Amino acid sequence: MAKGAARARGAKVRPTGAVAANALGLSTQVPARAEYITDGPSRTIDLAGRKVTLKHVSPRRLALPDGAGALVEALRYLGKDAARALTDTEIRRVVALLSDTDARALRNAIHHAPDWMRPMIDAVIAAFADRSSVPRDE
Repeated sequence: MAKGAARARGAKVRPTGAVAANALGLSTQVPARAEYITDGPSRTIDLAGRKVTLKHVSPRRLALPDGAGALVEALRYLGKDAARALTDTEIRRVVALLSDTDARALRNAIHHAPDWMRPMIDAVIAAFADRSSVPRDE
């Protein structure tokens, strides 16, 4: 609903890091408030009786496709220590949610990520490559 409201105004929108981390299975915490980042103006809107906060960020933070962008936002939210502590199981869970487009975007944009984030993104890219090389049942 928030995406539709933002798109109607010509803005991009993505869930905040807390929401992204939860959606990717990297956090069990469910954010109490619906918060999104946008390249449009910051504001609070009422959607079906629920307050949704849109926070303005640089358009660069919204340049990646949804899955890849959600991963970067989730890592940003988790921080250096928690991101470094991600398990292989958590990385595989994230990879299962990514598309080929997300994996390509991460590969192409990794040099823009902060140094502390790169090992985790590399691990996701490597796990995605492993997943892609496994023959699928037909």
